[in-house]
Amino acid sequence: YQFLLLHKETAALESILNISEEYRTETELKQIILLSLKLKDITLAENTYSKIIAFSDDYLPHYAQILKLQGKYQQALDYYLNYLEKYPTDIPVLLKFGIFWKDIGQPEQAVSVLTEILTLDPNNFAAQTHLQQLHRNLELKTN
Repeated sequence: YQFLLLHKETAALESILNISEEYRTETELKQIILLSLKLKDITLAENTYSKIIAFSDDYLPHYAQILKLQGKYQQALDYYLNYLEKYPTDIPVLLKFGIFWKDIGQPEQAVSVLTEILTLDPNNFAAQTHLQQLHRNLELKTN
């Protein structure tokens, strides 16, 4: 924490990584993730997310996002589905899931998820906006 206060992120990360893995708690793992992302070490963030998900399902969508950034779409999909099977009405995660489909070139799947969000929350502006964009893009492709 002293290194963090001094804005020495690399030194802070090195200090935390010196803690034996068997003694790392959720707190240390969260710090490793935050620092690795700040230092643009996506691989370390991914490896740490694979460990922190044992503490809480809340980390599953974040892990899926990191996997997506790594181009590991099937694994990301699996983690999104795992989470949404347990929490099917989590609108922020459903929105990320819809955007995931959009980003990997699966507009029909994205439309399905975004439509589901609007069933749960008819006034969800983000879902409406993404859905409108998808419909415009689909119309352009058919013309």
